[in-house]
Amino acid sequence: MMTIGDDMTNVSIFKLLLCSFFLLCCLGSLQAKPNSIRVVSEEWQEHTNKDGSGLYWDIIRAVYEGKQINVDLATYPYKRTVHSVKTNSADAWVGSYRDEEAFAIYPKWHFDADVVVAIYKKEHFSQWNGEATIDGKKVGWIRGYDYDQYLTISLEKTEISTRKSGLGMLKKDRIDVFIDAKSLLEEEIQKPYIQNGFINLPEYEVKRVLQLNLFLGFANTNKGKELAKIWDQRFEAMLDSGEIRKLYAKWNKDTWVFQE
Repeated sequence: MMTIGDDMTNVSIFKLLLCSFFLLCCLGSLQAKPNSIRVVSEEWQEHTNKDGSGLYWDIIRAVYEGKQINVDLATYPYKRTVHSVKTNSADAWVGSYRDEEAFAIYPKWHFDADVVVAIYKKEHFSQWNGEATIDGKKVGWIRGYDYDQYLTISLEKTEISTRKSGLGMLKKDRIDVFIDAKSLLEEEIQKPYIQNGFINLPEYEVKRVLQLNLFLGFANTNKGKELAKIWDQRFEAMLDSGEIRKLYAKWNKDTWVFQE
């Protein structure tokens, strides 16, 4: 027969187990809160400069340092940035299109958008009808950008290491079209080697192909998932407060890709 003392003992044990459970949950939550983030990116002028300056770096620092999370930044070629996150040697890379990589965690909020354009010799196309114009053509782009995931046509793709190589292949008719982010192609065209006649610019046309939002791609880890949640919470708050717009203005960014 169970006595009153036994009942009290069982209640005490239950309370102790319950307290232990909540304590473990709390400790787990504390351990899950990240105190640092390592972000990698290709170098994009005035966006992710090697010296740590640039619009995107400023946004990332504002998001995470506002939550007392230390930010470590580095620049590599684009494909290496993706590999760094896939192998968990970095927590996120800059400039991914949504669902570009199956392994990555994608947040709700993008931080900018790419207008993707095509450059080609005028003599090869009498008129431009959007992406349908390059259906079945030889098309090149920077290695790792994977534009074919977002096009609805079939084409013969060539991945290229540098924009100079891409424009050189275009010049020699080894590809019919080179496609790239508008801002990056415009930056390339201003470089001395182009201005000094590497290609004869009046012979070429540049046309819009599509627009793609840009995201941080996070590592598929508990830390990466938590960092993605923090990104969405902080970025939305910074949009509402006007802080993101101020950072855009600081870097003379004249496009605004967010609904308000």
